[in-house]
Amino acid sequence: MKALFMRKMLPGRQSRRNNWRILPCLLVFVACIFSLSLCGNRCLKAQESEVISEGEFVFDSLNGMIKEYLGEGGGEVVIPAEIKGSPVLAIGDEVFKDKHIQAVSLPEGLQHIGNDAFLRDELTHLELPSTLISIGDYAFQYNKLETLRLPEGMETIGDHAFMGNQLLSLEVPASIQRIGNDAFRGN
Repeated sequence: MKALFMRKMLPGRQSRRNNWRILPCLLVFVACIFSLSLCGNRCLKAQESEVISEGEFVFDSLNGMIKEYLGEGGGEVVIPAEIKGSPVLAIGDEVFKDKHIQAVSLPEGLQHIGNDAFLRDELTHLELPSTLISIGDYAFQYNKLETLRLPEGMETIGDHAFMGNQLLSLEVPASIQRIGNDAFRGN
């Protein structure tokens, strides 16, 4: 045992051969580090979200989501199809909650409406874009909607999504895969 230990400690032909075996691995490692340094912040920034303010909206351009509404509320809100060249794909949670909005214009291209997005507003009419896929929980609860036509291709309606409105007419397409608990209760 002592002889084995001593042999490994003493430099010889065997240890020099092992050094040459390590060299390719070391070169690959150095090449990886070099390429990462060239990429620098560009690689990291590509994954970061860019939150920008544009007019009345705070917008995350990475995921196409309106995160906040800066307007005073009331009246009509027109949501643009694009903000600074990025498509508006989603409205985040609670964006228009309790803003007393009476009318909203939703753009084609919009795919998702978040939880509580229009909770306790004063919407009487709602035209949903044909590109809409999902509506979150409580999204339009406690508004004044009387008619509702959900677009073909839509898949999900969240819990309590339209609860507490005044719906007299409702059209639900065959594409709907999930209707949440109490989605239309109290109409």
